[in-house]
Amino acid sequence: MPPRLAKRRGTANWNRTHSLLTRKNGILHALRKRVVQSQTAWISMKTLTINDLRTSINGTYRCTALWCFSFLLTLGAFGQVRVWDNGGSSGDWGTAANWDLNNVPDSNAETAQFGAVGPGAINQDIGGGGTGVTVGQIHFASGGIARTISGNTITINGLAGTGILNDSSSAQSISTPVVVAANQSWNAANGNITVSGTIQLGGRSLTIDGSQSTTLSGTILGSGGTLTKTGSGTLTLSGNNSYSGLTTVAGGTLIASSSTALGATSGDTTVSSGATLALQGNISIGNAEDLTTLNGAGVGGGGALRNLSGDNRWRGNITLGSGATISSDAGILQLGIDPSTLRTLNIGANTLIFDGAGSTTNNMRIIGTGNVIKRGTGTLTYISVANNTYTGSTTVEDGALALDNLNNANGAIVGPLMIGDGIGAAGSAEVQLGFFNAANQQIANTSAVAIHQDGRLRLNGQLETFGTLAMTGGSIDMNQFNAPGASVGSLTLGGDVTGNAASTTATISGNLILGTGPRTFTIANGSPAVDMSVSAVI
Repeated sequence: MPPRLAKRRGTANWNRTHSLLTRKNGILHALRKRVVQSQTAWISMKTLTINDLRTSINGTYRCTALWCFSFLLTLGAFGQVRVWDNGGSSGDWGTAANWDLNNVPDSNAETAQFGAVGPGAINQDIGGGGTGVTVGQIHFASGGIARTISGNTITINGLAGTGILNDSSSAQSISTPVVVAANQSWNAANGNITVSGTIQLGGRSLTIDGSQSTTLSGTILGSGGTLTKTGSGTLTLSGNNSYSGLTTVAGGTLIASSSTALGATSGDTTVSSGATLALQGNISIGNAEDLTTLNGAGVGGGGALRNLSGDNRWRGNITLGSGATISSDAGILQLGIDPSTLRTLNIGANTLIFDGAGSTTNNMRIIGTGNVIKRGTGTLTYISVANNTYTGSTTVEDGALALDNLNNANGAIVGPLMIGDGIGAAGSAEVQLGFFNAANQQIANTSAVAIHQDGRLRLNGQLETFGTLAMTGGSIDMNQFNAPGASVGSLTLGGDVTGNAASTTATISGNLILGTGPRTFTIANGSPAVDMSVSAVI
């Protein structure tokens, strides 16, 4: 009588001697069906623990006798593992001889496993007309060759929460349409994954994990479906996507390289601390409904929202969940639709840092009580139809801040303004007025302005009024930008002037208006022969 496997409440008790088991190529078989795959011999062991969770049985195997004559096998949710051996030499998924034990994987409890056996091209030839094949998981095993799976639809159920796993160091590609049948993760653990076919997400949650790169270039569909990026790797979305659920960047980098990469307009986007949402490809992404919540400085401090290359536009509103960095590596990052269409950048009580060697144009109204810091050698431009209302400080440590708000109503800078941090070259930190437009009166009349030795305020022929002025070196230049003498601006002081001790001379040129009431200049003695030089017409 052949041995039988009795299953009761998820536990199978099999009381037979080990002579009824066979072991071939590291695979344990019983009744001509694989029970478990393990690289560890099962004999002479009181306890056998299976470390590879992608096997047909999940759990610990305990021997009830000294020599493992009987087993207690706990059946998990991992189902059967079907290993590609290309015995049929056809490269066709549906050919039974191409799989070990001649079993074609076609159920949600089975894993299709591909290793070192070729060919690299696999044709999924089951179920034409959209029906396709169903598997629990596709597993590219360690040591496996690069593979491309093409053909008919593959429905993936996600055994133990994992739908696609690349344990090999080879790049793996799936060009078939894919149906996500349950919530699951796709894990580029050791090698890259590319899925170029349509992904039917439905209302499911898909998580992209792993330390390597995943590219989804096909269309992602699904009403209510959500997409989450975890792990340290990079996910690139380049398809014409329409899924409508939340997009969460919880780890690594998500690169959006199409204008619909993040799905329908009703779907919001959240970037967690330490993660990055990056834009490239000259795209215009997001809408008023896309309320992006930013947190942290991004991967390696490169920005929670990052412009990698090209001229890209984020059209939707932005809210800071905590201190965050927006960076432009190259090209131009535009925030908002255009200067005349109101969008909001809500910094709350947090600090927002603009960084990078590229340019950033902010068409949004900035609100909140927090602070703004400009870093990097690039240019940040404020150009909006509405006044900013954030009341915290604005600090330009490096590069340029161009103030071009359209209504000329003292609304670009409301709180204190600091130009320079005292450690750069002269003029390496600059605030400019009217860089693109004839923009007068950008700084609130009550704002306190401090200029350090590496800082420069350039009025560019415009008119400006602010409160107190403190200079530790640095300069104020009122001439028109790139056209000295063509038009000279005027600065009206709303408070007293302080010259702090510095290693360079503070200079003021142009037209200086003292405003109402007496003005006091308090000048400390620094290292230069002249601590402050005022060549302006007073």
